[in-house]
Amino acid sequence: MTTLIWYIIIAEFITYAGSAETYRNISEMIKNGEVANMLIRPVNFVGYIISQQSGVIIKIAVNACGAIILGLVFAGTISITLTQLIFVVIASLFGLMIQLFIHSLIGIIAMLTEENKAFYLILGKLQLLLVFTPLEFFSSNIQKVLAWLPTTYIVYPPARLLVNFNTLTGIELMIKQIISFLFIFCMIIFVYRKGVKKINVNGG
Repeated sequence: MTTLIWYIIIAEFITYAGSAETYRNISEMIKNGEVANMLIRPVNFVGYIISQQSGVIIKIAVNACGAIILGLVFAGTISITLTQLIFVVIASLFGLMIQLFIHSLIGIIAMLTEENKAFYLILGKLQLLLVFTPLEFFSSNIQKVLAWLPTTYIVYPPARLLVNFNTLTGIELMIKQIISFLFIFCMIIFVYRKGVKKINVNGG
């Protein structure tokens, strides 16, 4: 029970540390036409939006402290080695980066569909599913499906490594996080280029 509580706490920390402002800012700039002005400037639109979210680091630090306090109060101490801690921190950073880029992708989808809130809601449901239900609790068939979803590698790796650490498993999970990150990055570039072409064809 103690490890399960710690799993949920660390997974919720990752989920709520991410800022939805990235998705909302990009969506609004696209819907109100501000993106057309950004495209004529020597600035990468997506990079500009992401760089604006640097302030989320403070929020992450506060959430991390809160998560640790809650864990100690409700679950007590948990044994953790220095190597394990390093893996958990790195996996958490990868998870936050994946979440940030998925939010960016959802925001950019507004270039093609205009309304993109449904995609954000789906992301939230997938994350919450893995927050309260570790991957091992699902059937083997569902595990195979979830293993292909980038959303799995936002919360599962750091939470899994915190409560059940194994070096080889840690390396495997972080490799999958990097693959997920690169996949989302490529999707952002693809959707962004398609969106820019659409805007240029329509005259902004």
